[in-house]
Amino acid sequence: MREVAEILGVSKSTAYECVRTGQLPAVKLRSRILVPVEAIEAFLAQAGPLEF
Repeated sequence: MREVAEILGVSKSTAYECVRTGQLPAVKLRSRILVPVEAIEAFLAQAGPLEF
């Protein structure tokens, strides 16, 4: 999630919140949360405000 947060320009906690709320699709694999590159690209393309 550190890399995802850096790419999105947000904190790790904000990146986790985006996954938790479904704004950013992710897959949990054991103890890791994986976000597909396509999901990050789509998230950046929408470029709308984050909703919490």
